[in-house]
Amino acid sequence: MKRARVSEVWNYFTVDSEENKLAKCTICQSKFSFKGTVSNLNKHLKNKHFMTVPTQNSRQEQEVIPTRPLTLPVIDSNANVEHADYVALSGSSQTVSMPSVQTTSDPQASNKIQSTLRMFANTKKLSTKQRKEIDDALMLLFFKSFLPFSIVEDVYFQNFVAKLNPAYQLPSRKHVSNTLLDAEYHNCSNKVREELSNVDSACLTIDCWTSRAQEGYLAVTAHYIDKNFNLETALLQCRILSGPHTAVNLSTELNEVMNDWNFTKKVKLVVSDNAPNIQNCIKDLHLKNFGCFAHTINLIAKNGLMIPEVEIFLSKLRNIVSHFRRSNTAVEKLLKYQVNNNVIRPKKMIIDVATRWNSTFYMLERALLLKEAVTSTLAILDSASSTCLQNISADEWKLCSDLCTVLKPLEQVTVQISGEKYLTGSLVIIFNRLLNNVYSDKISHDETLHSGAKVVCNRIIRSLLTRLNNIEMSGTFGVATFLDPRFKMAFFLDKRAAEAAKKRVIEMAVIEINKESARQESRSTITSTAPTTSTETGISEDTSKPYNFIDIWADIDIQDVHTLESPTATAIAEVQRFINDRMLPRNASPNDWWRKHSFLYPNLSKVFKQHCCVLATSVPCERIFSKSGELISDRRTRLSSEKVKKLMFLHTNKK
Repeated sequence: MKRARVSEVWNYFTVDSEENKLAKCTICQSKFSFKGTVSNLNKHLKNKHFMTVPTQNSRQEQEVIPTRPLTLPVIDSNANVEHADYVALSGSSQTVSMPSVQTTSDPQASNKIQSTLRMFANTKKLSTKQRKEIDDALMLLFFKSFLPFSIVEDVYFQNFVAKLNPAYQLPSRKHVSNTLLDAEYHNCSNKVREELSNVDSACLTIDCWTSRAQEGYLAVTAHYIDKNFNLETALLQCRILSGPHTAVNLSTELNEVMNDWNFTKKVKLVVSDNAPNIQNCIKDLHLKNFGCFAHTINLIAKNGLMIPEVEIFLSKLRNIVSHFRRSNTAVEKLLKYQVNNNVIRPKKMIIDVATRWNSTFYMLERALLLKEAVTSTLAILDSASSTCLQNISADEWKLCSDLCTVLKPLEQVTVQISGEKYLTGSLVIIFNRLLNNVYSDKISHDETLHSGAKVVCNRIIRSLLTRLNNIEMSGTFGVATFLDPRFKMAFFLDKRAAEAAKKRVIEMAVIEINKESARQESRSTITSTAPTTSTETGISEDTSKPYNFIDIWADIDIQDVHTLESPTATAIAEVQRFINDRMLPRNASPNDWWRKHSFLYPNLSKVFKQHCCVLATSVPCERIFSKSGELISDRRTRLSSEKVKKLMFLHTNKK
């Protein structure tokens, strides 16, 4: 009978080969022999991972002394308990004998001491499972909230943890940053790899940036539809870039990432910004590329605002906003004016930034909202502080209002296209049509529009035609729009593009039907001489007879083997049923719809999972860039690139 493995060292090892007596470390995946005892495994944990596992000889001692260092006040008969110093107690450090502790003459202080001692005396030893659960919760602080590893050395945090659970010993900073972080990373990486191994196709988003430590990073995220029709995101890599960000270097790094994750043949589309180096990198790898739709909208909006009249007004408005942001007196009067006019939540001015066009829209919108407050506050400011400020005229306020009208549709599209939890690939063609309609048929025909705003509107119309002219002919986005039950063929401007998308979907459905037929034929070739029993009738059929046996079911069985319709006819019928089905409301989820209707459209549902995982923006990677700013701060520039990679990976992928 095989002896049970009761040593706590097996919490960190798994048996890799029972025959060869090999164990694999769950932290670093190294293999070691355990033929005689587990001392070889203990030695590895101590030397490589800086941890010591309690042995059988020390168990009795652990029942008396907690395995985690505790914190108790050193009691001096002449000292006040409120200002006592603290010492750490553990199995290897000095211990305090409870009966020999001297108490102060203060009864209240004595009661506090006795209460503390009773708390430690009644503390139960934590099991291995309990310690691991607390360690896992602690690690979330580092890769979800980006707290520094040094927090475990903070005295106040240690005292706080000791109050919550005196039996728990905080791991050292070195143990957290090396052992626990590595274990979390390897476990999460294995789970993500296992999940992605079942994915047939995915969309990649890519972005690169330079950190505050002047290190270049490349982020690559994968977006796919899982077996439950949920759109999922996984960070494949957030790695340091060596050398300049040229197309050659980027293509080398991206190729390594795809090979590492076995994604070379699974990539349907790579979404990036419109930088030439990244676009050339994707082109060198012979991958299909789409420039970020939000970035394209950003270029269209900025180009529309580049007229002298608008630029002069924006410059004047920025000066006013900057004054209200740096002058405490000015902002105090601005807020006070709003309070005096019964504004429940007074607001401040907003300044725009060069990298985000919609911040200019928000600056205009806020200025228009605070028009009366800004005008009145500027009038009562002293001359010394307002000499550099020019008052906004009535004509300029009209321009501000009409610019908000012109820019609002672009702002709506930017916000809705930047999501990563829902399908955005199917929105590209829709937004292209909606923007053309709203600018060409509505805004441009408004006779009351300010002349400057009308020029901006015309420039936007020309940019839309230039940058998004052939978007409907895109096979990728055409299929995604067609298979979105909210849109189907109804919102294509070009009917030929709609028919082309329908034809592509039928061809893809035929491929899925042929794959399923091949699988069925493969299963049908497996014959058995054993008697068969009909599950419907319960009739046992024995075909082994000592005479010429003619089965009465032979003609029907032959009919069952062969498909009555061709794959193309089956696909056309299924697509037509999908088109005739009722359209989904705009705010409903297409993923939920396909989850519920996959049995009605078995082949189209497979096409949806493989070809509709595409996103329209590289916003997921840009959000990782923003998060990295919280991680690599001015106070944490010494954080190694390897730990940055692991922390960002866990932040995105750990669920």
